[in-house]
Formats: sequence, structure tokens, C-alpha cells
Amino acid sequence: MFAGKNKKAALQVEQAGAMIDKIKAKAPNHFRLNGLKRKYGSLSKKLEAKKPRTAPATAQPTSAAASQKSAITEKLPYNARRPIENAKRNLTRIDGYIRKMSDPKWNPEQLLKNMRQVLKSARKNLETGKANASKKGVTSHADFDKIEMQIDEAVKKITTAEKEHKKASAAADAGAEAVKTDVKALMDEYNKDKDLFDRASGGVMYFNDLKPLNELLGRLEDFEKNRIEELKPKLEVFGQKYGTSRDEIDKKADAMGFADPYYRASFAYLEINQGIENIKKTRTATAEDLMLGVQDMKERTSKGIHDFARGKHQTRIKAWGALAVRFDPENPRVREFHDGLDSWIAEESKALDARIDKAAFPEQANDAPDNAKKLAVVIRNFLQKEEDEQAAKGKKAGRVEVVVVMGPWRIFKKNILGEPIQYNLPITMAVQIENERNLNRMRVYRGTMLTQEYKGVKKGAPFIGATVGNSYYIRPSAVK
Repeated sequence: MFAGKNKKAALQVEQAGAMIDKIKAKAPNHFRLNGLKRKYGSLSKKLEAKKPRTAPATAQPTSAAASQKSAITEKLPYNARRPIENAKRNLTRIDGYIRKMSDPKWNPEQLLKNMRQVLKSARKNLETGKANASKKGVTSHADFDKIEMQIDEAVKKITTAEKEHKKASAAADAGAEAVKTDVKALMDEYNKDKDLFDRASGGVMYFNDLKPLNELLGRLEDFEKNRIEELKPKLEVFGQKYGTSRDEIDKKADAMGFADPYYRASFAYLEINQGIENIKKTRTATAEDLMLGVQDMKERTSKGIHDFARGKHQTRIKAWGALAVRFDPENPRVREFHDGLDSWIAEESKALDARIDKAAFPEQANDAPDNAKKLAVVIRNFLQKEEDEQAAKGKKAGRVEVVVVMGPWRIFKKNILGEPIQYNLPITMAVQIENERNLNRMRVYRGTMLTQEYKGVKKGAPFIGATVGNSYYIRPSAVK
């Protein structure tokens, strides 16, 4: 009675089963799949219950649809299940490798290699599963179809991943070359000024005279006038590309493929900026150190330095003060200190001139030898000869203008018997140093002339030398 309807229902159930299998192959995790499978199972049981009881229980489907249902619902033979499950796991691993391709901590070349190996294993496991199923009379199955479809999809995924990796690698190579070029260019700039940055390290440069300081200052001034203007745009461009901090620069450069066994990408950028900053610090530190040196020289000069050295010290103090201002012209303390030097030197010079004005040249002593005038001429000639010899050696020398005898002959040395073997004669001489002539100054030296040394020596020439005691400045007009 219902035979026609049952056949139609059976065909629809079979078609539904085929459709479920397709959905399962394309979207195994579809949210409606489990519900459809339950309905399919329920309908299949009801339809089976309505079949005539006389039908053989083991009858095989005769239609193409029945054969398809058998392939879909048939359980895999035991020996085929493990390789098929392994194939599924292989394909799942490929998806995991694909996700890791975007993670920089993984090596993309190794991931691609792993994908190809796993794909090869999936194909081998599928073939093994088919072969084992075939031995049990199963030549087709929904799992076979599903895995073959997934293998095709995996091939497409791997191919796409390889293309994207090649594209990314080409871009990375170009980026790495670009950052390498930029870093090298800035490194070359740094090397041009490295020795200057080493010398101007932000602290005081120790020195014994002003020559090395003047040389350093000249280089600093040239750097600030010319090099900074060259470096600024290069530093700005580099900072815009890669950042301005160590972390920013190194992180971006590393991501672009930069690698150097000796220096990080940020090294030159940071060192140049630090070098520029250190130059400012060096200027201030050196200016203040020069100022301290000037203060020390002032104190020593005021405490009683010899008048002959006073002019040289004043010149040195002025030079140090002027250099301090050049090192840090905007420093108010240095500027104020320097501005007070001229008045201090003026006061010192005024006091010196007052002493010179009061100085007097002595007359010949009353107890001088009778031939003191002749001795004075001989002594002057002897002393002038020594001055000329000093001048010939390139040493400071002067002209002996006047010699006066300041007392009688005195025994200077005796032998073991107490007999005189050497005499000395006290004198005062006036000497004109050429570069002091314009200052209206002449030097006065007090000393003694020494005779030769032997028993029975006479009181007079030839002399072997002179000793010098006190000395002071005098006006040439006061020498008679």
C-alpha cells in the first residue's frame, strides 16, 4: 500500500546522507552538522522499520544512491583506521604551521619544510589506509574523499604560504639592505668625529699648558660651525625612519633584518647625539676648570711671587681667563670672573710700578778696594761675556749696564791648614733685558764674584764665576 511512498522517502534519505557527507568534508565543525546527523539517523531507522519483513536482512543496495550510502555509512576496517587518523593529524599540523608563519620567533623556512614533510606523510598514510581497506573489500569511503579534499586544500595553503614567504623575504632583504646602508652611512659620519668625541667626553681635559686646549677648542668651534649643520639633517632623517631611542631603533632594524657582529643599529645615532651633548658639557667643565686655575694663580701672585715673574704670570692669567670665556661664553660665572681680571691686573701693575719708582741703585761702598773702579770694569766685561754666551744658546740674556763694588775682599774658602785658597767680592749690577726696555724697567742683582781656587791666589781677576742673591726692578734713570 505504501510501497511507492517508502521508496521515495528512502531515496530522499539517501540524498540527505550524501549532502551531510559533503558538508562534513567542507566544514567538519559546522554548528548544524551534528543535528542533521541525528535526524538522518532517526529517519534511517524509521524507514528501515517500515520495510517489508520478507526482505533479506543482508540484501545489498542495487541503485547508485544505495551504493553511495553504503560508502558513506560503512565503518572502516580496523587496519585502515590508524593510518587514516594519522593522515588527519598530519593535515591538522599543517594548519598549525601556517599559523606560526606570522610569528617572528619561528623560522619560516623550517616551517615550510615541515609542512612539505607532513603533507608527504599525509599522502602516504592515506594510501596505506586505502590499501588496508581494500584488502577487506572497501574501495571507497567518505573519509578517503574528505582527506583527499583536505590534501588539495593543504597544497593550496602551502603554495600560498611559500609565495607570501618569498615576497616577504624579498621585502625583508630590501629592508635589511636599506637599514644596513643607513646605519653604515651614519657610522661613517661618527668615525669622522670619533677622536673629537673621545677627547671632549663631557669632563675636564687635563693639561699642563694652553696649547692642547687651544687646539681642542679650535676643533670644537669648527665642529659646531660646520659639522653639526651637516649632521643634523642626517640624524633627523634616520630618526624619522627608525626612531630616536635605543629600543625603537634596534627593534625596527632587527625586524627589517639588520645584523652586525660588532655594533647595534642604534650605536652611531646615539653616539653622535651623545657626542654633541658632551661637547657642551666639556666646554662648561673646561671653562670652570680654567677659572679655578686662574684663581689659584691670582692667589699665588698676590702672596708674593717675584717681581721678575709677575708680568709673565699676569699674561698667563689673562690668557687662561680669555680661554675660559671662549670655552663657555654664555656662562655668567666665567664671564663675571673674566671681567674682573683687568682691574685686578691693573691694581697689581700699579703696586709694582710704585715699588720700582722707589727702588734705588747703590753707590760704591766706602770700604771697597782701592782699585774698585777698575775691578768693576773687569767684572762687567766678564759678566757680559757670560750673558753673550747665554744668548748664543738661545737663552734669555741682557746687557750689563753698571757694576759697583759693595765691600772689601772676603775669604771664601780655606784649606785644611786654614790658609785662604779663594776670595769673593760683593757687587751689585744693573742689567737691561731687551723686552723690558719698553716697560722702563731694569734689573738689579746683588751677588759676589769668585776668584780662582788655589793656595796663594790673588784678590782679583781672573774670575771663575759669580753668585747671585737678591734682585729687584729699578728705573733705568735711577742707575748711575
